[in-house]
Amino acid sequence: MRNVIDNILRKIIDKSEEVNILYFPYDGVFEQSLKSEKYKYYTMYQHQIHEFPAKSYPKNFYVLEDSVLSYITKLDLVIVNNRKDQLNSARNFANSYHIPLLLIDHELPAPESSSKLRSFVSRQFNDEDSVIAFDKLLSEEWTIKINTPSRYSAQIYENPHKTRNTNICLVGSYSTYDYGLLREVISNHSDIETLGINPGITKPYNTFDEMLSLMADSEMSVHIIQEHRPPLMMLYGMSLGCIPIINETRWTKYWITEDLGFLFRGISDIKKYRDILNSDKNKMTKMSHACIEFSKQFDHQNFQFAFSSFVDKVNNKIYNRESIL
Repeated sequence: MRNVIDNILRKIIDKSEEVNILYFPYDGVFEQSLKSEKYKYYTMYQHQIHEFPAKSYPKNFYVLEDSVLSYITKLDLVIVNNRKDQLNSARNFANSYHIPLLLIDHELPAPESSSKLRSFVSRQFNDEDSVIAFDKLLSEEWTIKINTPSRYSAQIYENPHKTRNTNICLVGSYSTYDYGLLREVISNHSDIETLGINPGITKPYNTFDEMLSLMADSEMSVHIIQEHRPPLMMLYGMSLGCIPIINETRWTKYWITEDLGFLFRGISDIKKYRDILNSDKNKMTKMSHACIEFSKQFDHQNFQFAFSSFVDKVNNKIYNRESIL
């Protein structure tokens, strides 16, 4: 483990040195953008997103199923992806190892929460130099300043005029809370192709690339996302020219316009939007192309440069033990 003196010396360490990060995962999809030869991410099993297979993480991720960190000779940084559920545990680790803590903000506050409650939650970790987000909507909703050096990464462009062999698909791993909706969608669309870790509901998969391949081969995709979470799998599908049909949330209303996809309020709306596209192939082609153009805002190189610059800045900070509120 690092001690305080070791931490102070971080400023003169060779910047080409590998950075070992104790990492609290988000959803398994965001982690796909963190592939790197410089950063190694170590995550413990109890903090893993169980719906996402460990083998689907990038190769620079190491899932420690026995929660043993002792064989790692040096940890440089703790990264946490959730203010509400993970922050206190992550801060305990940062204090124990005498290393900095970086918070990545992804989730919007509950729509019914008061400004007083939002202010209280944001004060749980209010170091502006150690908080980052990848869309300005988060700053607007939390009403606090959050560093937003780039947008999310989801850049995998496909020819929008390619032949697609699947009309509609549903991909991703969901919480048990959503299983009822998944069953209803699948029962109403018997030809829908599925992939995800949803036992007894969707076909399982082994790698993230399998889901990308299915969306690349599909004309449209159905997504169900919780109100506060960014629909990152949808962005990957759009970069592949797959037109989204997704439930209406603050995130989806913010990103999806009528030329890019459809927002449904009830499961019955999915068939209506599907019929619109299937009856007008010219409209489908235009929307597919528009999805790819939209996804260019989520450039992977911009993301990698902004993220690595911010991580290096936090990693080279002098350690300052923080108290838990």
